Amino acid sequence: MPLNAGEDRSREPQRARRVRQHDLALMSAAVALLLAGFARAADMTWVYAVQLGASVETSPPRIELTWVRDHLPAETYTVRRKGTTDAAWGEPVILSGDASSFVDESVEAGGRYEYHVSKRAEGTNITAHGYIAVGMQAPLVDDRGRMIVVVDRSVAGNLAAEIGQLEQDLVGDGWTVVRQDVARADRQHRR
Repeated sequence: MPLNAGEDRSREPQRARRVRQHDLALMSAAVALLLAGFARAADMTWVYAVQLGASVETSPPRIELTWVRDHLPAETYTVRRKGTTDAAWGEPVILSGDASSFVDESVEAGGRYEYHVSKRAEGTNITAHGYIAVGMQAPLVDDRGRMIVVVDRSVAGNLAAEIGQLEQDLVGDGWTVVRQDVARADRQHRR
């Protein structure tokens, strides 16, 4: 028999209370498993990225790419390079799955290079990618033009620190930042 609001639970049969406690425990366990699944899914996003770093030496000229090997073993790593103004990637260099670095000695002072490193995971169809741009005594680009940052007003306050950091990063990269806060429902084009 269901209880009405304000009714004394002490009169509820002992078995019904145990069933409710059991149901509550099952719901709690289900929520914990669901949250653990979300956490694991968030952790798994790292499997789809090759976290790259680079170091530059000028004499002799060379660029060394490094990456951290994650818990998913690699079958191979493939490294491609192109100049920052080139349209196509160069010939791939295929490395073993236990590699954690690549040294490029065919670089020149003043050059800017983009690298793409892909990892084929062992025994899966997962391929992870990483991109990095590296300059070797390359001229500074201090005026890239204007960048318009459009921000939804409904989140601007909560993300003030992050948006401020983004703006500082863009300015540091040579952009003149123009910020435009808009309402989420605003669909008009402004000039």
